[in-house]
Amino acid sequence: MDRATEQAQPAKSGRDRRVTTQLTTSHRSAVLVALIALAANSGAYNAGIAAGAALGGLVLPLADVRGTFLVGGLLTVGACTVLLGGRLLRHGPESAA
Repeated sequence: MDRATEQAQPAKSGRDRRVTTQLTTSHRSAVLVALIALAANSGAYNAGIAAGAALGGLVLPLADVRGTFLVGGLLTVGACTVLLGGRLLRHGPESAA
């Protein structure tokens, strides 16, 4: 580094280094939680793909390709019903005032 660069950048004191370390340490747990959530989401996504393939493999010998599509469609409608029902139950009926 040349002299102009050294003069433009003030030297960090011990206090500045501690504050930077504290911020970094406090953010580590948030980053760890985000990474765990990302891994759980990825695992659930892959498990859904595997379960769908396994179910398709079980249905295909019993029914033809049309039956496999029908089962997939019915499962999709069932999943949407469960999600919508959970949302309605969580909010509950609103009373008229």
